[in-house]
Amino acid sequence: MGRRKIRIYSPFYPYPVTEGAYQVIFDQTWTLAQWHDVELVVWKSSLDQIEKANQGRDPFQGKLRIRSLSMGTSGPESALRRGLRVAGSLLGRDASPALFYYPPHEDKRSSLPPVSLSIYHYSFASSWFRREDPSQRERDGKRVVYLHNLEADLMRYRAETEPNGLSARVHRRSADLLDAAERELGTWADELWFISAQDAADYRRRFPQAPASTRIRPPTYSYPLSREIAATVDSPCIGFVGGLDFGPNRSSLEWILDRVCPLLEKANWSGRLQVVGRGASRELREKMARFHFVEVLGFVPDLEEFWRGLSLTLVPHLEGSGVRIKLLDAVARGIPVLANQAAVGRVARSVTAWPGLRVSDDPKIWADEILGLCGADWRASVHEAELPCEMSGDVVYSDLLGG
Repeated sequence: MGRRKIRIYSPFYPYPVTEGAYQVIFDQTWTLAQWHDVELVVWKSSLDQIEKANQGRDPFQGKLRIRSLSMGTSGPESALRRGLRVAGSLLGRDASPALFYYPPHEDKRSSLPPVSLSIYHYSFASSWFRREDPSQRERDGKRVVYLHNLEADLMRYRAETEPNGLSARVHRRSADLLDAAERELGTWADELWFISAQDAADYRRRFPQAPASTRIRPPTYSYPLSREIAATVDSPCIGFVGGLDFGPNRSSLEWILDRVCPLLEKANWSGRLQVVGRGASRELREKMARFHFVEVLGFVPDLEEFWRGLSLTLVPHLEGSGVRIKLLDAVARGIPVLANQAAVGRVARSVTAWPGLRVSDDPKIWADEILGLCGADWRASVHEAELPCEMSGDVVYSDLLGG
């Protein structure tokens, strides 16, 4: 296969990698750019913002062209613009999140030259597809949509857990619109990519007649990451990572606090549990404050120092989706993981066989595993374990690589 012209669409510039979706987009872009002429198109990040984010470094080593379609609205969304967006979703065919991530006024694709492969991230791209000129399909070459989640399901979960009646109605409306858009994706795209086989199965179960072909493209970690362990670890340090203003993350942490922490307290555990994530409510902070060994770090812009000091990371999964990235982030850095069965249900088989992964639904077993830790000993024992093959970009994108 010769060099191809590939265009990747992402609302935001995905570096530094501060969230799970950024990891997927960044490493995909980095992998494909080693073999092909790749252009990354963004519109919620200006070129000035991108230059600042890179901090004088080029993570793509000159192998990537970056184009911003930003029309000067790449800053925080104002309350007025948000209100207009929500109102537009109530009256139109596009869900409010789709209008946020793929705003119609930022669609400047007609000015771009043709390519052989176009990859659109998120099902929210439906907002552009619905309005595009028919000639855009030809300029895109082969068109792919990469679904990070089934967004309709997440929005329906938000509607069910939203205490405000008006907000719940807005979320239900968005869920219905997202469901319709996800059904139509198969007519707009030549291929749909899913992060896991379970995600693809869920989609086919909901839309058995969807005409687009599908592929499984799990998150990859080909870009070199530090696997360094802190030189001295006086006592075990375990970690939890996740935005705490997101319901599934909050529920996962509460399971740890309600079911595991009391057992550690009873055993006079001498270690630390560090919690990283913005948006903790007052109630959640009060719950964390009950245990002397819980340290609330809040938002951490650069997690590398945090990862270095961990003996173990905790990944329980109770509802929603998205925890797979937290699990994979740890594995990629050689950090042991304690997870439950639901957390490993959407990761590749080679990951579930990784020697540093322990899986149980029993909080007592979690507590026993944590109490058995001695500093970074467990981490040291798996530090040199080979990265699972399905986390390698050369494996996941092998059909697109080659000279």
